[in-house]
Order: sequence, then C-alpha cells, then structure tokens
Amino acid sequence: MIAICRTKAQVVDVPNHSPTPLAETGWIVSSPDAPASYVEAWKNVLALGEGLDDARLIAEFGSLSGLTSDRIPVDQSAAVEAYADVRVRGEVDTVKVRVYEPTLEHIQSRFAELESPTGPAGLVEIVTLRVRRYRKIG
Repeated sequence: MIAICRTKAQVVDVPNHSPTPLAETGWIVSSPDAPASYVEAWKNVLALGEGLDDARLIAEFGSLSGLTSDRIPVDQSAAVEAYADVRVRGEVDTVKVRVYEPTLEHIQSRFAELESPTGPAGLVEIVTLRVRRYRKIG
C-alpha cells in the first residue's frame, strides 16, 4: 500500500531490496505496517542555492536521519548511509555520491572522483540529499 504524505521529505520502504520506482514529484511513504530491510529519506535541496552551506548540510542530514529512525529505531539499525545527488550546474543527470563528511568540500571532491577531476567547484550543484537506514537482520 502506498500513501501520499504531504511533507517536505520523502520516505520509501523497500522490503528485501526490491527495486521500487520513485516518483519525480510528490512525496510518498509506504505502509508503516510493512517490514522493511531499509528505509530511505530524501529531500530536494536545489532551491536552497547559496543557502546550502556546511551548517545547513548538517541540519538537513540530521533531519533526514531522524525521519528514517522514526521508521527503523536506532536500536534496530545495523547501519546508516548518507548520499548526495550531485551534478554539473545546468546538466540534467545527477551522480549519487556517498557522503562521509557533511561538508560542501567533501561532496564536491567525491563528485570529482566519480565524474571529472577538472572544472571549478562552483559549477557543481547538490540536487538531493539522502539518508538510508538498514534494519538489523535477525
């Protein structure tokens, strides 16, 4: 069962790592009664523009982590991962990069490692932040 949730973050449960199509628009959340091996929350931050600094990154990732812990409590969590969908300014396609430090410099350097080591950092924009929380098995 899929329910529409009018919030500023999206949460999708994906039982047994099965592929789930994600809508480009709208906010969706799966049934809270369904068990999940992980839950992922994400937020589009593109509109923040220059307002997305290191302090705001920390706050946004913290908020998303809180959303995931509402679905899989911390004591039932095996791991938590953070990601950012990043692109070159003006491009359509994004690259999902794993985030180990919630700083602009770190995200830009991770993007450069995966996409292209050349080009000024100012041409990189962060589109979406994601937090994925995995449930302990057994």
